[in-house]
Amino acid sequence: MAPQDKGGFYHFVRVVVDGAAVFAEVIDSSGTVRDRFDLR
Repeated sequence: MAPQDKGGFYHFVRVVVDGAAVFAEVIDSSGTVRDRFDLR
């Protein structure tokens, strides 16, 4: 992990698959969604 002063943070990625679509959210350790994207 990159240091916090370089933009690093502890996180996990939640992935949801719905048919042909894939949705993902990057969630930090405090529960804040930091990024989201989808693949269709």
